[in-house]
Amino acid sequence: MPTTMPSPAPVGPRRGRERRLTGRTVLLCLIGFFGAVAAVNVVMIRAAISTHGGAEKISSYRAGLNFARDREAAEAQKALGWQVDVMLPHRAGTVGLKPAGGHGCLVPQHACVATGATSVSVRDAQGRPLAGLEATLVLAHPTDSRRDRSIPLADRGNGIYEADIAVTPGNWNLDLDIERNGEQMFRSSSRVVLN
Repeated sequence: MPTTMPSPAPVGPRRGRERRLTGRTVLLCLIGFFGAVAAVNVVMIRAAISTHGGAEKISSYRAGLNFARDREAAEAQKALGWQVDVMLPHRAGTVGLKPAGGHGCLVPQHACVATGATSVSVRDAQGRPLAGLEATLVLAHPTDSRRDRSIPLADRGNGIYEADIAVTPGNWNLDLDIERNGEQMFRSSSRVVLN
């Protein structure tokens, strides 16, 4: 026996308002999309610029050219036999201890402070004080070159060179350069922790 199918309901007008895609809607969507992309780009660029320390890396080629010159300078420095001690500011009441190598803080490492008087004692191989030198202390931050500080040391006589330092606490690379008549006579590098 044949079965009959019910006829579909007549299609009439839709209830509610029909949404049409207009030029204004397309324009607003495009402006919103590109505005969001531009806003994210601005935020990311600002974050990149404000957090990048500007680490500079010299080329391997240039480092290779300087190697022989640096080795000769190190041998000449060793032949001089100078005795150079760096004394960083320390907290009152700490006991002085001289670290291995003769460079860095002369008190326990965590007693060195980031602000105060720093002095450098320079003596020749016979222990006589050396005056008339130009000494510069460079405190280089290991991760942010914008925080590096170059501090010229004043000659106080009797082989003592002094300056005040004021840096933020943390790890620092301490480089000491000593020149006589524009020629580098001594250079040392060490890592210090300043609190």
